[in-house]
Amino acid sequence: MTEIDLQISEDHDMSDEDRWQELITKIRNGEFDIIIMSPPCSTWSRAVWANRLGPKPVRSREFPFGFPWLKGDLKEKAELGTLLVMRCIETLETAPATTVCLWEHPEDLGRSRNGTPVSVWQLEALRAVAKKRGMESIVFHQCTYGADYPKLTRFLSEADGLLQLGFSGWPIFSKDFYYLGPLPRSCGHAHRALIGANDTGGFKTAPTAAYPPQMNEMIATLLFQHWHKHLPPTPDGGGVEKAAVSGVENRQEGDLEKEVEAGKARATEEPPEDPARELAGRGGSYPMRGPGQRLFHDGAGLCSQGNKRPAFRDISPMSSLGEEFL
Repeated sequence: MTEIDLQISEDHDMSDEDRWQELITKIRNGEFDIIIMSPPCSTWSRAVWANRLGPKPVRSREFPFGFPWLKGDLKEKAELGTLLVMRCIETLETAPATTVCLWEHPEDLGRSRNGTPVSVWQLEALRAVAKKRGMESIVFHQCTYGADYPKLTRFLSEADGLLQLGFSGWPIFSKDFYYLGPLPRSCGHAHRALIGANDTGGFKTAPTAAYPPQMNEMIATLLFQHWHKHLPPTPDGGGVEKAAVSGVENRQEGDLEKEVEAGKARATEEPPEDPARELAGRGGSYPMRGPGQRLFHDGAGLCSQGNKRPAFRDISPMSSLGEEFL
């Protein structure tokens, strides 16, 4: 397993071009059976539009890739958020059809009281590659999977069984971009609000970045079962070995017993003369071999020099070796 997370190391920064090219090459070559993506959502989150206490929005539905008037740190923040999302889209475009992918991001809840946020789920490039790969989308409250907060979350994946784990279909809006579904407005539980700052100065949404254990188990089960279901069939064997097995299955039980007894009798007999014994008299080694196995030899038909003890290896010039081979 390869885990890429800036919480682990600065070396996992996928905005670095060289690191990204190394990873996307592995993806293109089919080195991964399963890919799970959850790009940073801080600049794509609706939470920054909920009030004026948090970070300023850097993008909107009208300007999905960043406000054109941004400067300095805010401009860099928007560009980084865009780059990482676009690289996830490139992953879906690049990964072989045999690789099952899953993308997790907050649900697109449409207009807020302070404006109309943008969401990755609105991006045409993402919708296009999802359609090409035959991917489905579901949405659910994380409290359904053990969280003590609702956090509306959307999955995109081609994994079999996905639609049974949440409400299916893309986000639906009114003509004024107010959210209509498919997720019900209420999860049916009572939860604390996650808007604004906490007592330490951080944002109340920060702890929700980690998935609850039941959600982790759901993801792992979903993707493993899909992977296992689509494994290529195990070869039954073929050629001589398969024919031999089939022949044994077709024999009568009495015939098989006779063959076993005959084999025991042959095992007590003296082994037949072997040409390799002649080599042992000339300082060579008598190679060990099992029934039906060929001698280890070089192209000239004699035992390889590397198969002899060092003191008995013939290191004479090739001309003299040639006479022996002849």
